[in-house]
Amino acid sequence: MRHVDTLLSRSGRGAKFGLERMMTAREALGHPDRMLPIVHVAGTNGKGSVCAMVESIATSAGLKTGLYTSPHLSRLNERIRIGGEPITDERLEDVLAEVLHGNFPPLTFFEAMTLSAFLAMNRAEVELAVIEVGLGGRLDATNVIETPRVTAISNVALDHVNVLGDRVGLIAKEKAGIFKANVPVVLGPLDPEARRPVLAHARAVGAGPIHEPKLDPGLASAIGLVGDHQRDNAAVAVGIVHAMDDERLLPHLKNGLKTTRWPGRHETIPYRQRQLLFDCAHNESAARALAQTLRSSNTRDAILVFGALEDKDWQRMLGQLLPFTRQRLYCAPPVLMAGRKEVPYEALNTVASGSWHTSVREAIDHGVASSERGDTVVITGSIFIVGAARAHVLGQPCEDAVGL
Repeated sequence: MRHVDTLLSRSGRGAKFGLERMMTAREALGHPDRMLPIVHVAGTNGKGSVCAMVESIATSAGLKTGLYTSPHLSRLNERIRIGGEPITDERLEDVLAEVLHGNFPPLTFFEAMTLSAFLAMNRAEVELAVIEVGLGGRLDATNVIETPRVTAISNVALDHVNVLGDRVGLIAKEKAGIFKANVPVVLGPLDPEARRPVLAHARAVGAGPIHEPKLDPGLASAIGLVGDHQRDNAAVAVGIVHAMDDERLLPHLKNGLKTTRWPGRHETIPYRQRQLLFDCAHNESAARALAQTLRSSNTRDAILVFGALEDKDWQRMLGQLLPFTRQRLYCAPPVLMAGRKEVPYEALNTVASGSWHTSVREAIDHGVASSERGDTVVITGSIFIVGAARAHVLGQPCEDAVGL
């Protein structure tokens, strides 16, 4: 049995928050993260884009990079990138063998994945490791990192309220839990309700200096990722580079931003003479950003492929997108995680009438068949919808989606 299969078997158990298991395991494996120069990024939306931009800037400068993000779109290997490429099957099996069978209590799926990323990057001797927080910050498995080069928060909005709290201020405090004494902090645009607890926590732990960067107009035109909201993400990425104070990186800001690729984030792929637009807008704030981009591009009559999980604010997400669509095709996100269920068709149909499809593949094919040349089909509502749809369209393998 592959170690990957053993890891995936743990995904159905759900999440367990707390750092004790990770602390014990990383000590047993020699603290593989300690030797890594790390950028640690939290946020409700945009943190993955920020991480991808920082990785791209460092790669443009010739540095060997490591990138850890979650969840994956199509394959587990996407979560760990070494030198800009997903980790190989062989290398992933090697590190998982140690993490899954070490002399310490069993780790959860996300803990094992995180520790595997640290091991893989350590052994690859990466020169910069960019680590995305999974959920929240304070109790996230990535927060065993002791002394990162920089910590950052891309933004704060309501999401995962059953875990992080139902107020923006509570969520912000959880995300600020990644701050460390004497480590620079970079902040994206924050509402006052979020900014106050973030700054208070930074003072309490002695983190800083605090950077709240604005993007230079000369760099704004170089952003390779689509969407007005990417300007804010680029500002955070550039702020991180400045906070690191590494002269090797500064000359490569423009090229790094221009060449950033982050699949499934307002990504357009031509398919059977239609334009398929993939976007992982999985909460209201992200759906609003997608709606703004559709408005800016004068997209008014699209076909929408949509599915969401019940623990998301799916009514408002769907409401943001309705003005830009003429037809709605609903399907269930394919996800492995205990306690997470899809929004049923009856509920979706109450908000906006549409047709139900038994799979993402069926919804895509129906959308293409019922549209005309040049039409836009928007696929969104869940990262797991986007991953399955993208793999189908590109003819790529698609592993089980894991909501951790």
